[in-house]
This record gives sequence, C-alpha cells and structure tokens, in this order.
Amino acid sequence: MKTKLFYDMEVFKSDTLIVFKNPDGSIAGVFWNNRDRKTQEEPSGFEGIPDLIKDKILIGYNNFHYDDCILSLTMNQATSMQYVIKANNDKIIAGDGFAGKVSPDIDSLDTMQQIDVSHPSLKQIEANMGRSIVESKIDFNIDRPLTDEERKETEFYCGNDVSAAIEVYKLREYGYFETKKQLIEMLPEEQREKAKKWNTTTIAATILTGGKATVWWGPEMVRKLLGKYWRNVPGIPDEVWDMWEELTASPEATMGKGKSKKIKAFGCDVVLGLGGLHGAPSKPLRVGKCRHKDVKSMYPSAICHLRALGDATPVYDQIRQERIRIKHSDPLKAAALKLILNSVYGLFKNQYSTLCNPLASSIVCIYGMISLFSLCRELDAAGYRIININTDGVVYEDRPELNGRDDEICSEWEKTFDGFQLETDEFDQWIQKDVNNYIAVDGDNITVKGGEVNKYLENKYFSNNNARIIQIALVDKLVYGTPVLTTLMDHIDDHILWQYVLKAGSTFQGVCDSNGDLQNKVNRVFAATESCDYTRLYKLRADGGKVNFPDAPDRMFLWNEDVNDIPDDQFRKIIDIEHYYTMVNEKLKGWPQDVYG
Repeated sequence: MKTKLFYDMEVFKSDTLIVFKNPDGSIAGVFWNNRDRKTQEEPSGFEGIPDLIKDKILIGYNNFHYDDCILSLTMNQATSMQYVIKANNDKIIAGDGFAGKVSPDIDSLDTMQQIDVSHPSLKQIEANMGRSIVESKIDFNIDRPLTDEERKETEFYCGNDVSAAIEVYKLREYGYFETKKQLIEMLPEEQREKAKKWNTTTIAATILTGGKATVWWGPEMVRKLLGKYWRNVPGIPDEVWDMWEELTASPEATMGKGKSKKIKAFGCDVVLGLGGLHGAPSKPLRVGKCRHKDVKSMYPSAICHLRALGDATPVYDQIRQERIRIKHSDPLKAAALKLILNSVYGLFKNQYSTLCNPLASSIVCIYGMISLFSLCRELDAAGYRIININTDGVVYEDRPELNGRDDEICSEWEKTFDGFQLETDEFDQWIQKDVNNYIAVDGDNITVKGGEVNKYLENKYFSNNNARIIQIALVDKLVYGTPVLTTLMDHIDDHILWQYVLKAGSTFQGVCDSNGDLQNKVNRVFAATESCDYTRLYKLRADGGKVNFPDAPDRMFLWNEDVNDIPDDQFRKIIDIEHYYTMVNEKLKGWPQDVYG
C-alpha cells in the first residue's frame, strides 16, 4: 500500500525549492537546484527525488495544475535546468498551461480539487484557519541567486504551506478523497488510473454511461411525460405555463437560464423558475411548533420516474436502491452512491458532460415545482399556514386541532405524484428573515441556513470565515434572548471569531494600505480601537485607484501571524467591540423585531 507524502515548491529565476513532508508534519526531503551547474551533465540537485517519491502518493494544493508539472521537469535531466523550470513556471502562472507531460512516476492527489466554488487560495484557507499567513519578503522575480539566509527563509515559508496542505487533506480525507476512491473502484479497471485526476462528477457520469453521450428525448416527449399535470394544476397562472412551454420548446432549453415568475400564493411571495420553487411570507417571522415535509431525494426520484437518463435510468435506479439498502451498513460506499445520484441533475446543465441535456434538467425541475406547489395548495386549503417553500420541501405551522389532516394530505399526495416520498421533521421554533435565511430549533439542536447565519455552528475554512462572532451573537440573541454584548464578551478570547480575511480579486493589482504601500495578497485584520496602531487596507485597481473592502471595518488592526499568538490582554485593548456590536444590531433589524429593543 502506498504511503502519503505532502509537498510544495517555490521557483525563482535562479533557484527552485521543493519541500516534502510526512503526514505527521516531519520533513521527508528538501531539494534545491544546483545553481552552479553550467552543463546538464552536472548534478541538478534533484537526483534524490525519484527514490523519495517511489511507491508514494504525493499530495499538494493545486498540484495537478502546477506542482506536478514542475516536479516532472526536475525528474528529467533534459528538463531540470533552472532556466527551463523558470520558463515553464512563468507560462503556467500566466495561464498558458504546461506544454510538457506529467511524469508517469507521479501518483498524486490535489487537495484543491472541488474544494469550493470560490476556488480559495491556500493562503486564504490558512487565514480562515487562523494560521500564520506572513509571506516571504523575497521577490519571486529577484534577478540574482538567493543568499543562504534567503534560502533558509524560503524553506520556512514553503514548509508552512506543506503543513497547511496536510491539514486541508485531513479535513477532506473522509468526506471527499475516500468517497472518490469508492467511485473510482466502480469503474472498469482500465479506466481507474486515469480517473484519479477526474472530478467526482465526471466519474459519476462515466459510471452511468460508460463515457458515451446520451440524448434520449425531445420536446415531443414533454407533454406525454407530464400530460397528466400539464395546465391541469389549479393556482399556477397561465404566465407560468407559458414560460414553461417556452423553456421546453427545444432540446437546447438553455435559453431558460435565469427565467422565473413571481406570484402571490398561500400568503407567500412565490418564485417559480429553473432553480426550483421558492416562497415565504414577505415579512420576517417567528413561529412556535412547525413541521417540515421534505421530498426524499426529490431530483433523483424524479429522474427515475421520468426516465430522464433514457437507457441508463435502470442503472441509476439500481444505484438509488443500493444506497438505501447499505445506508447504515456501509456508510462510505453509500456516500459514494449518493454523490452519483446527486451529480446527475447538475450534469444535465453541464455542456462539457456526456450527460448534458438541458431539456431533461428543465422537465425534472418543472415536475418538482408542480408537485410541491400542489402539496402547498392542499396544506393551505386545509388551514395550515405556509412558512417556507424551498425546492424540495415545505415548512408550515403545526395545527394539532386539525387532528393530523396534514399527514392525510401528504399520503394522498404521494399517491398522486408517483416516485415521491415525504419525510417529516418537527421543530419547536422557526425564526426566519426570508426564504433563504432561517433558524430552526429542535430542543437543544439548532439548524441554520443562509449567508447571515451559516457560520453559527462551525468555521468555514474553505469559503468565507469572516467575523463569525457576528453570527454567533445574532443567533444567540434570536434563539435565547442573550444580550449581544454578553455574547461578545463571552467570546472575547477566541480570537479567530473576530477576524476579517481580505483578498483582492485577480482584476486588481493587489492590496495596499492608506499610504499606498503594497501588503500581502491575503491579509487578516480586526476592527480596531483608536488607541492602537491601526491602518486601513484597500483593493488596488490597475489604474492606482483604491477600492474599499465591503463590510470591512474602517479602522483595521493588521495581524498576519497566528491568531493565537496575540496576547489576550493586548487583544482586549485592540479589538473594537462597538464595531461588532453595531454590525450585529444592524443585521438584527432584518429579522423578527420581537426579540430585541
């Protein structure tokens, strides 16, 4: 069995460094190029790499597109010259790709693969984790060989990045890499090696279709498939049906992207579009006992019922049934099967996938909207107050005096809409800002959804981990009535909760301070009092103009070392409690108003 080896590298004009670490963080190897070499017959400095990586799985961050490529050059005497390495480094960074081939001796995993839609840099993740993000002051374009002291500094910072990659891998090992391994083992043996670098969605499509494109039905099938429901669902206005007919008029139904209609129904503002059915009352609300009826695996179930995968549908349905059978006995394989099931709907809209079929996507979504709209209509007519409608489920106030009429309605609904089954969750309290931001309370358990509350329960290392303390204080106020200032002071020594991580996008030159001096690409700041040495950071435009970071404090204490290295007594003097207090109370104004004053 192959062992794991983590690595990262730094390339300068005259110097190249590669650092390898074992999973426990210990150094496995450090390699520098031989800068004095004049002919390629002389030692390159990388001679020990092939033996080191033999029978190892190499793991890095973004190594599929960068490190594996440069590493391949170092392993070939003909391409290990520094000027060749530097030229290829510059091409890759400029976005021109790698002209060579990755060495067959490199067996690797990339911790960046499918990590988040925002494609965070490793430095962003390190910042989100509270780790040191201090960058080396050595210019990568320095026009001379590095000094011994500069090499030592470069090794230190490169080693930090390898340690960060180890941490990222450990966080994703079970949820992503072990699941992906299960998927690969479902492929024919001759495809498995190549599939190691595929996304899980590509693997899922190949499992279902063998890599062959499937186009199975056109517009003429739409009315046949949904003839039972087409224009026969009370409450859906003609303008919506007209939109749906337009969206299903041709196999190239991508023209429907972004189209939607907003109507009033069930006391809610309801939106019907190709993102599913969404609805909620127009004002924030707080209710007591409520129930959530959720369609179990809505899109996979609709795909099976509508045979949206054509001849591949039976295979898909077998996977669905197998996942149900082994859900508790083999959770890892069940997770892999669930990934296949949930990938298909998105692949219908992916022009690069063998499963691309926008019409199938539209009709599956429309079937889901028709069915959920019908369920909401029946519950509303029976006297249940609809609180939230969100793609595959509906939340409504519990009405014990109706003697379980909702369960009867749901049972009849399941008979009407073949292939769908409902699951029930019950909550003691439901607090809602809008359809996409809510807090559900069940005893001691809290469920949160939406950008204003989704960091309440945990750090978001791979996306946005800014000022978690604001969400913690907001939710504690709404749920428990805890005064905002009490929550802030209770967490005053948990420094990571207060940080803002600031990074300028690729269209900007970088980040600068008030004086125009360039800073790191990624920076950590805290809202600061006037008593400390504060600054303010800006995004620097190509023309030299400064742009504010949205929602960031005006006074910033810049700290790119590990957050735990700030002494608690110093932190209490630096941190501007009033900034966070004000931010929480501003956000509370968008939530139900019966909880603070």
